[in-house]
Amino acid sequence: MMGWLRRRREKRLEIEAEARELLVKYGADAFGIARERMVAATFAGDDDGNARWCRIRQAIRRELGIRDDHIDTATRYLESR
Repeated sequence: MMGWLRRRREKRLEIEAEARELLVKYGADAFGIARERMVAATFAGDDDGNARWCRIRQAIRRELGIRDDHIDTATRYLESR
């Protein structure tokens, strides 16, 4: 069980690090870039990629202070897949 928790924590730290990299490189545009990559992964049929970019996008959203209710319905649908 401890191995599972360690892997989960490492994955979370990777996601947060990638979100920070995007924020440093693109600023507030990082949110849109992550969304575009999430949608591209969805259309490519890459469920793992979609989930990864969804998590990165959520980390960016938290950093920028964007509330959940300011996200459009289509994006919510893509994130739920």
